[in-house]
Amino acid sequence: MAQNWRYRATWGAICGGLAGCAPAAPDAQTPDYRGSEAIWLADDLLSVRARMRGAQGAGDVARYGDCALARYAQAQGFGYARPLRSVVDVEAGLWQSDAVYTISRSEPRGSRVIDTVETLQACAADGIPAA
Repeated sequence: MAQNWRYRATWGAICGGLAGCAPAAPDAQTPDYRGSEAIWLADDLLSVRARMRGAQGAGDVARYGDCALARYAQAQGFGYARPLRSVVDVEAGLWQSDAVYTISRSEPRGSRVIDTVETLQACAADGIPAA
């Protein structure tokens, strides 16, 4: 019996530092993507609004917005986008992102450029819808 206790204590010490062994947090929520919409502000200016529940932070809903942007831009023949501004808000567990992007067919200059093809592939791999 003492040997079994040592095994459990050792396993607990090993597993305690590994996220893969730890049980999921009881308050962790599954993302619930509530839709997005795009509004053309000009020929190369697109506003995207995205809504979701279960986000772990502002980055989750912003990424969902980037996925939606990539689909909207690519559907119109644009391969690249550059974010101009982004506003994220949460109220009663509903996260909302409102972002504006410039879009172009050729890669623009800037510190953060979104390649629509790469973004859509990453979104699909991560299970984030692009709509």
